[in-house]
Amino acid sequence: MDIVVLARRGVQDIDNETLHRQLHGMWKRLQRDAQAMIAVPTPKRDT
Repeated sequence: MDIVVLARRGVQDIDNETLHRQLHGMWKRLQRDAQAMIAVPTPKRDT
């Protein structure tokens, strides 16, 4: 999986700590969403 982050206008005005915190939050949300997708049961197929 590739992750692409596009900067908004004014991103140069954000200090590194804030940027790091926002990226960390995005990563945690991605992990949570991925876990939720993995946990969804899939119907069994007849083979």
